[in-house]
Amino acid sequence: MTTKQTVLNYYSAIHAENWQDYISDKLAYGFNSAEQNLGKQDYLQGAGNFFNSTTNVELAHLVVEGDKAAVIARYTAKSPAGATQIFEVPEFLTVRDGKIVASSIYLDGAAFMAFIKGEQSSLAAFIQLQHIP
Repeated sequence: MTTKQTVLNYYSAIHAENWQDYISDKLAYGFNSAEQNLGKQDYLQGAGNFFNSTTNVELAHLVVEGDKAAVIARYTAKSPAGATQIFEVPEFLTVRDGKIVASSIYLDGAAFMAFIKGEQSSLAAFIQLQHIP
């Protein structure tokens, strides 16, 4: 399977409950860091919690070069209160033999947690302040 097809299959599987099938046992993972010093269990826990808070994912951008892929994934998150918000998440993946072996993900965790808690992120508050006459 090509890198592109593996990546497309992985994102299609996120809400089909079998996304873990595309993760290598030897995954090197970095969250908001190019250093990939976390492993598969960290990824499964973090990504699983995040995916459970989302209802949809689409790929806004996908660039593939050899075994590497750069993605801007657009996740629709749903808060416990029922609000929805889109989070664009840059993700950099390395694929070998149909499995993701390396992943670096960049998510504004503070904005995401504020959304889930029903709070306004500091960026959203700042943007609103800019529009007050």
